[in-house]
Amino acid sequence: QRQMCKETGDTAPGLPRRRKEVLETAIEMGYYNAPRKCRQRDIADAIGLKQGTVAEHLQIAESLIINAWFNQGRI
Repeated sequence: QRQMCKETGDTAPGLPRRRKEVLETAIEMGYYNAPRKCRQRDIADAIGLKQGTVAEHLQIAESLIINAWFNQGRI
């Protein structure tokens, strides 16, 4: 079950549409499972992007999410 922003109903508030699409596809395909159920190339093929573009979107999204989580407890 995805957590949603109460104001907007968005599952990933603050992420651009394409980055959100890449992240949600990665989650749905099992990229963040242990062990992984797919590779970045599989995600890229599923949504019609290059693997390097998927890698960049995931790295930026991960950074934003982890930094937001870290800073949340420091306010």
